[in-house]
Amino acid sequence: MKHICLFLTLLLLCINLRAGESDDPLKQSFRFVKQKNTVYELLNRISDISGFNFIYDSNIVNNERKVKLSAGLYTLEEVVFYVLGSRDYSLQIYEKYILIDKKKTLPPLAIQAKKNHLADSLHFFSVSGTVFDKIEKIPVAYCSVSVEGTGLDIRL
Repeated sequence: MKHICLFLTLLLLCINLRAGESDDPLKQSFRFVKQKNTVYELLNRISDISGFNFIYDSNIVNNERKVKLSAGLYTLEEVVFYVLGSRDYSLQIYEKYILIDKKKTLPPLAIQAKKNHLADSLHFFSVSGTVFDKIEKIPVAYCSVSVEGTGLDIRL
């Protein structure tokens, strides 16, 4: 009977610990020992500890840069940004892979142009007519029509 009570207590403790974990894998905490190595080697070490593999372009991440990592408890997101040396990266999770990419930022002029484009897109126009089959010369029941020069594709 003592064994069953002990087992149930441990089971409840494990369930409570799991309930406190974040659903976001980047917010999970991992313990790291003090180490100094290249970005490449440290990302491999993070992979070993976290179970996530990293995908990135070596043209945007300097693999050979040396990094000193202090011992401690870090979230996955914190340790990756620390090793990369910047928060100017985006981290996207796909199953057991983390894609590292540069954050996409628009220059101020591009932001203004996008706003102007949105304002212009509020104008509308009507298109009416009948679409005929080229060979049979009969009306087509379901089709798509593109408005030249606009990128609009209309399904009829």
